[in-house]
Amino acid sequence: MEGYDIVLVTSLFAQPAFAERYGSFNPEAGWQITASWQSALGIAPMLGAILGAFLNGYLALKFGYRKVLLVSLVAMTAFIFLLFFATSLGMLLAGLVLCGIPWGVFATMAPAYASEAWSVSSRSSTPCGSDHGTAHSVSVDT
Repeated sequence: MEGYDIVLVTSLFAQPAFAERYGSFNPEAGWQITASWQSALGIAPMLGAILGAFLNGYLALKFGYRKVLLVSLVAMTAFIFLLFFATSLGMLLAGLVLCGIPWGVFATMAPAYASEAWSVSSRSSTPCGSDHGTAHSVSVDT
């Protein structure tokens, strides 16, 4: 999910309506988002995801997986409103960083939970099954 969302947001830079609303006018090239803002908006969700991945370990230990997951889902809903109603590039940047935090929690929650929930004897087969599923999805995509 987070991979699709990150790519979707950065693909908006080339859309004329997005560039006209958030960009600046250049007489030679028309409406454009500056390169510095494109870089910042492109990296923002990943920075938030890194923060969320680190926070997940501490929060899941302190409050439990279920509560952390539910709070992350509610937070994601709230942060999407910030993106949807953004009136400036700064609001978009803040929204993307904030959306990245739950994405980081989601990305690290499942492997951590699975490693604790499975029996000790079946944990050794987890990486093999995971790699097989990844290899299968890559072969289907190409």
